[in-house]
Parts: sequence; structure tokens; C-alpha cells
Amino acid sequence: MGDLSDLEAGGNNTGLEDALAERDLSPVDALRISEILQDIAAGQGPWPSYLDGSTISTSTLPTTPMAGKLYIVSNDVTLTGAVSGFGVYSSKKITISSDATLQNMFLAANDNVEAGSKIQFGAADFCATGDGAVFMAALKEVKLGSNNSFTGVQIVAGTSVDLGSDLQNVSGLAVQSGGDIKMGSTHASECGRTTHNLFGGGKKVLRLVY
Repeated sequence: MGDLSDLEAGGNNTGLEDALAERDLSPVDALRISEILQDIAAGQGPWPSYLDGSTISTSTLPTTPMAGKLYIVSNDVTLTGAVSGFGVYSSKKITISSDATLQNMFLAANDNVEAGSKIQFGAADFCATGDGAVFMAALKEVKLGSNNSFTGVQIVAGTSVDLGSDLQNVSGLAVQSGGDIKMGSTHASECGRTTHNLFGGGKKVLRLVY
């Protein structure tokens, strides 16, 4: 675990003691991110339930991607608006525009994954069950803007993860980084209530391993 001697704890952080407990954890996926990306580029799973296991190789992502397909794209990819139900592997960078909505999306980049602000990652309702998951993997960095929401999201990055500031409705966010993880203020959500910087109630809403 990194040096947390300068950690400033404020508010009602009932889960802080547990969160800072040292355990024998290692960001195993982040440390083997190159191997994982090679498997994805080769069309080798396992895949989430919303992908059917088939791949389509292309130089650019089509305007209307087909549900269930994993697109192997040789250039940069930009996602805008509401996108759901398919996967993207980019040999370069993936960019997610501000105000986008992602549900059931599988994203992997052989460079960075970069996103703007006010993005809904996962289900729009943090009390929802079932569909709505988002997976993001990057050989280098995952860099996100501010005021983004996370429900059922997994992030793996080889070098660093920047979750941005003012995270909204965090309910099920797991992050692995081969280097640093940066995060601003966070609103952790549990079904029936939203609490500011309160990681309690017996529900694991956030996990950071680096």
C-alpha cells in the first residue's frame, strides 16, 4: 500500500478503518494487462453475457454497431451519446465524450482510455439489478473527467487511473492500477439513500487496488 500519512479524513467516514487495513492484495489484472489485451485482440474470452463471442475487425467503428459484437479497431475510437450492448478493442486510444451514457459496454485500448464529464457508466439507477455493467481496460492510463456516475464498473490500467473529481452515485466500482489511483470527492450510493463520503452499511461500493 502507498504512503497514506498525509490522508485527511473528514466527515462521517465509518468505513475508513476497514478501508485502510493492510491486506495481501495485488493488482493482478493490472500487472498482466499486456497479456489480457493480447487475448482480447485475438478474440479470446471469457466475455460478459452481453457479448456473443464473435469479433469484427475494422479500421473505424461503424456508426451503428451491432449488439453482441466485439469490434477490433485499428485506429482511435470515440464514443458519444448513448451506447450499449457491444465491445470495442482499439489498437490506439478510446475517447468517451462528455454527457455520454454507457451500459453493458466492454472497452479495451492498447493506449489510453480517456473520458469527459457528466457520464453515466453503468445502470442509470443505482438501485437497479442485472444489466448495466461497464468494463474498461487500458495498457497505459484511464483518465476521467468530473461529475461522472458509476454503477457496476470495473477499471484496469497498466500505469495509472484518474477517476476525476466529484464522483456521483458510486455503487459498485472496482479499480486496479499498476501505478497510482487519483480520486476527488465521492458520493457513495446505497439503495434507498445517498451519503457523502460514507462507505458503510455493509455494502462494498468501492474497491481500489494499486
